[in-house]
Amino acid sequence: MKGLIWNCNQVEWQNKNEKKFLADCLLVLVCFEKNDTLNTIKEGVRRVNQLNKKRYNRTSISIFPFAHLSKDILNEKDALEMLNIFFKKISNHFSEIQQIPFKIEKEIFFHLLPGKEDVSYFEY
Repeated sequence: MKGLIWNCNQVEWQNKNEKKFLADCLLVLVCFEKNDTLNTIKEGVRRVNQLNKKRYNRTSISIFPFAHLSKDILNEKDALEMLNIFFKKISNHFSEIQQIPFKIEKEIFFHLLPGKEDVSYFEY
């Protein structure tokens, strides 16, 4: 599992059927890999929460499945299952949570904050 955690002013995405917006949130780009386990997900959720409590104190989060973080990606069916588990586990820690859809065409706008402390990479 690899991911990027970004402190954001705004995350907005749309496709032909819907448009979503989230302000003052964390954006987590997440990629599931072939050897990932439920423990891997647990560690990823722990890292996001740890960083949020230490630096950002955000109550909203947007989860974005982003296979481009690895060359060793998990197959589509299992990756979607892992994403759903990750989403469920992390939703216990945020009052507003949004998942950018998996495997659909979409337009995305991120207003990322500029500081080096506003982005963090993780790998488990």
